[in-house]
Amino acid sequence: MDLQPSPDEALLAESARKSFLRDCPMSLVRELLGPESVGHSPDLWTKMAEQGWLGLGLPEAHGGAGSLLDLGLVVEESGRALVPSTFRSTMQAALLVAGLGNEEQQSELVGRISSGLAVSAVAYTEPQAIHDPRYLTTRAVPGDDGWVLSGVKSFVANAHLADPLLVVARTTAGAPERALTVFCVPAGTDGVTLEPQATFAHDRQFRVLLDGVGVGDGAVLGGPAAIGRALPAVIDARQRWVALLCAEMVGGAQKVLELTSEYVIGRVQFGKPIGSFQAVQHHVANMAMGVEGSRLATYQALWRLANDRPAAKSVAIAKAWTGEAYKGATVMAHQLFGGMGYVRENDLHLWSEHAKASELALGPRDHQLLKVASELGL
Repeated sequence: MDLQPSPDEALLAESARKSFLRDCPMSLVRELLGPESVGHSPDLWTKMAEQGWLGLGLPEAHGGAGSLLDLGLVVEESGRALVPSTFRSTMQAALLVAGLGNEEQQSELVGRISSGLAVSAVAYTEPQAIHDPRYLTTRAVPGDDGWVLSGVKSFVANAHLADPLLVVARTTAGAPERALTVFCVPAGTDGVTLEPQATFAHDRQFRVLLDGVGVGDGAVLGGPAAIGRALPAVIDARQRWVALLCAEMVGGAQKVLELTSEYVIGRVQFGKPIGSFQAVQHHVANMAMGVEGSRLATYQALWRLANDRPAAKSVAIAKAWTGEAYKGATVMAHQLFGGMGYVRENDLHLWSEHAKASELALGPRDHQLLKVASELGL
């Protein structure tokens, strides 16, 4: 396994970094995180589509290109630039469609997403089932013209923009592996109510109430053969979501490291740059080791997923390590910045808030360590 980027991969990462630096400045990030914003920039979205980034890791036959590793490189740079979370939520939906959808659905949905014509999201989490699909209770029962969905989903990113919203629901009683189905719910469908949820990262997340939501048979992702059999595809997609979230955190942690290094070099105290003090150097070195370890763990997980190797353990290790490293880097950065690190005019708090939210998303450290233990047979 060679985790060093190839020349083409290095060029892709460099291109993404330059583009995000130009098209997603911190002024835009602050605007999109503001209370009056919908959290999405159509202009930035169009530019990302033109670069081909919305099709990375998706089937070439339906407008995709490149591998999951390529997508990870761009996602890493998006974390560095704090690109709005519509990118993450839409690619999560696209990967689920690519893994479960039939040819017609992939052609339509993946094609729309890769060309920048759609924003999507997955409604998976529930108040009593944050990470374990065995406890999902949202129900879908046969209706006169298809299916009727009822239940509550929580922390659904960008549900107000998603078209379609992919809803994971239980369609039959019995064993969990035979019980889950994914439905494509178009925007504006009757019976869907969205309630904004306040988050630490100030992104756009919603509680989605499904009250007798009617959808046709064509809304079943994967068609009739996938009814009650979606769990393996959902688990596979979630592993990819977690690995990509780790890549996003690596980019954010790398940026925090660079900001901190620049600050301690330029900040003079007692007639010397504070970066000349050994204690400060030790802290920055520890941050650098955490970031590099995160990068290696993350790209090992992405490599295994991209090459269809067993990846559950690698993904859990990457999430446990990277979540702690990113959060720890921001905490130390605030301390080394001193008072300047705690004023809202300083951009550092934007990465700190993102780090805490990302650490908790898709399973915090304790949850991931339990998965590692399970994979080891403990």
